[in-house]
Amino acid sequence: MGRLIQAAQDNDEIKVIFIHGGLFYCSGNDLAVLSSMGSMDEDEKLNTCSHGVEHLMVTNLMAILRSKKPIVGLVRGQSIGIGFTTCGLFDFLYCTPEAQFSTPFMRSFQSPEGGSTYTFVQHFG
Repeated sequence: MGRLIQAAQDNDEIKVIFIHGGLFYCSGNDLAVLSSMGSMDEDEKLNTCSHGVEHLMVTNLMAILRSKKPIVGLVRGQSIGIGFTTCGLFDFLYCTPEAQFSTPFMRSFQSPEGGSTYTFVQHFG
């Protein structure tokens, strides 16, 4: 997503960026990736996974924040975790009546991410 947003900056034919997920907006980070790293010990799994996720997350978040073109989110269905927290970074957000938002960070032993500690605490705290 970050690369697409960055590429849109140099394309004069693109005026607005729309981000959507179809019937189900976003299910959040896939924690199952940890269980797919079979032979690694737990520390190696966490280290490898956290570096990959951190790189992707930072790339995507920075692309959203640096976009010179307006970004519009279109949310239908569930928006969980980072899917919800990044909604606060968009220039405009359309939600259908079926839209549902959830931040299960504490239940899954994660820290809040996706800009939520800045966006929601800074502006609403």
